[in-house]
Amino acid sequence: MTQTSVARPVSMDARRSNPSPQQAGQALERALDRAPRQGLFRFSIRVSRAPLTALLRTFPARDGVLFEPPRGPSIAGVGAAAVLRASGSGRFSSLARQAESLFSTITPVGDDAIACDGPWLVGGAAFRPGVAAPEWDAFGDACFVLPRLSYTERHGRAQLHLIAQASADGRALVDCLREGVSALREPQQLTPPPRALLEEHLERAEWAAELEAIQAAIRAGGLAKAVLARRSLLRFERAPSDVTVLEALGARHPSCTRFALRLDGSTFLGATPERLVRRQGAQVRTEALAGTVAPGHAEELLASQKEGGEHRLVVSAIDAALRPLCTELEQDAAPRLRKLVDVLHMETRFRGRLSHAQHVLELVDALHPTPAVGGTPTDAALSLLRRVESSSRGFYSGPFGAFDAAGDGTFVVALRSGLLRGDRAFVYAGAGIVEGSRAAAEYAETELKMRAVLGALGPSAPEGGAA
Repeated sequence: MTQTSVARPVSMDARRSNPSPQQAGQALERALDRAPRQGLFRFSIRVSRAPLTALLRTFPARDGVLFEPPRGPSIAGVGAAAVLRASGSGRFSSLARQAESLFSTITPVGDDAIACDGPWLVGGAAFRPGVAAPEWDAFGDACFVLPRLSYTERHGRAQLHLIAQASADGRALVDCLREGVSALREPQQLTPPPRALLEEHLERAEWAAELEAIQAAIRAGGLAKAVLARRSLLRFERAPSDVTVLEALGARHPSCTRFALRLDGSTFLGATPERLVRRQGAQVRTEALAGTVAPGHAEELLASQKEGGEHRLVVSAIDAALRPLCTELEQDAAPRLRKLVDVLHMETRFRGRLSHAQHVLELVDALHPTPAVGGTPTDAALSLLRRVESSSRGFYSGPFGAFDAAGDGTFVVALRSGLLRGDRAFVYAGAGIVEGSRAAAEYAETELKMRAVLGALGPSAPEGGAA
């Protein structure tokens, strides 16, 4: 796929690491005199480091994004200079084409050259296209946002960026940049979580019936594994703050990737342990994460034939998807333990070199869904899940990430996640079902996984199970 090259933006004096709102506004006013007359322009300044959630907290009514992987650039932004959407089975190739066209229209403006991050498109896609419940109406099959105002961190360097149409009102843009600088300089005020008034969970008997339907298909042949997901619904005395939840997720799960997509008053967010793929030039990285037990049962996990078999299915599928695309592909000789707050997983890491320059979205398309979230064989598992699962997953367990004009980027599997919509929270979790699975044990596994989001929603949130 053809790559688009975007010139690095330039900006105000690099020695000003923490400009005042007035200084930033003045620098932008000077830059606007040389801004293009059409298309988009990008203006960037260096700033002091601030909480990644600062812009989202300051502008709670604006659409926004956040993506914070353990390695690589972190980004959070509000407003939209552009929104890319795609649907159907060709959604990832469509997004790549749209992104190439969009990035080619962005012109950098400013005074002095600085090494600048991005620009980045941030967003995600549904687990499967064409299947959605009403609560997911704002998100569609796939949605990526180019933030109007964004804050990025990389290698200890923090920057604030403004992207806008060349025809936009200059005074409004100056005011927007000043507001952004002020937001980064002001202390953050945390909002206490609201009290949960009502919880609705999938009944254990219904879960057991869904699991039995999967095992009947396995016994009949043609299916080795299917990942069964369930949803819990919580209602609160008032709407939870997505920023408060994100802050709690960051504090509770620092080794995971925080992510959020806020659209039309709804926010999909989470803190996932699983990376789907990272592409940087010719280098590609991913991992298989499957096999789960509660903390303190490491020996049981490594000795379990059922958990080990489930893990090997994921490893084999990733190898089969990536090996034709790589000149080199290595993987760990044996799984290692991945320790999280609420669970233990088995993890096998992959490292490879691509045979040619493939956009990260092409890699996403090749890998999603892995057997860790769908099943194997993939088509048979997805067909069965469409009939068996009692609720729509939406973006849960779909790919979520950020990418730039070169086609580099990082995507994660959107696990340990939920959707905030008004005074409601939809929380999701799944478990891999194989021949030896037991309904009670798999339900308990989903309880453990739901704790990541339920704990971040506040002390009154339930543990994730039905009575």
